[in-house]
Amino acid sequence: MATITHDGLKLCPDCMIAAVNGDFTGLDNLTGWKCLSCHHEADRGRAPTHCPECTSEAHDNHGPHSAADLRMAAITAGLERLGKLGHLVMTSTQWGKGHDEFSSSECECCRDAGHGERYEFAILGDGPVALKPAWGMEPPVGAVAAWGARAIYTANRQSYAANYTKRGTLRKRGREPRFTVELLHDRMGPAGDPALVKGLCAWLDKVGMPRLRKECDVKFVTPDSNDRIEFTDGRYTLVASPRESYGYLYIGAWMTP
Repeated sequence: MATITHDGLKLCPDCMIAAVNGDFTGLDNLTGWKCLSCHHEADRGRAPTHCPECTSEAHDNHGPHSAADLRMAAITAGLERLGKLGHLVMTSTQWGKGHDEFSSSECECCRDAGHGERYEFAILGDGPVALKPAWGMEPPVGAVAAWGARAIYTANRQSYAANYTKRGTLRKRGREPRFTVELLHDRMGPAGDPALVKGLCAWLDKVGMPRLRKECDVKFVTPDSNDRIEFTDGRYTLVASPRESYGYLYIGAWMTP
């Protein structure tokens, strides 16, 4: 008997229509194009056969492609990925349950991080039930232990003055980080077997969080960005993103079998 292995999936309107009706005609209104070779973009017009910047020819993962084709490819890839986990069903109702008119959550199909409408879906299958921490980024199906948090994420405006002299040379003393990640005890939590969660939290304290703070500093991940940090260390994985929140860092960590 099929059971709900993953619920609370948030899909954007384009992915919702494609998942329910298999309809992509709404993408016809998209204009512009992007070159997959040099990432040159244009807001309007049809995609040329050759990129004017790098002269790449449109072919598979190279050269200019229309915005509609790129959007369709992202949606199709997301539906295929979710389809491997089981049968995707819509749980939103006409009375508004499961429908968020404005959400900052990333679409879990096409991975679009833009704010907007989200519709709730679930996956029916025979596999293991997905873990779902109360905060932060959700782990993939199959994770045996997980932890999530919504941390306070701010820019350290005094870092440059603390790290550099008036002449612009680096000071010899310890370097001040550009960004601060502050965990709150009531905005984080685990999910899964307590014994495995204990090992995951120990890894977070010794390896995961120190490396995350360093990655935020080195990659200059600003609080208003959609940048995503992800790294794996053996059985442990950590992901984080500000999601254009202007003050939060959404963090997720999990342990695989």
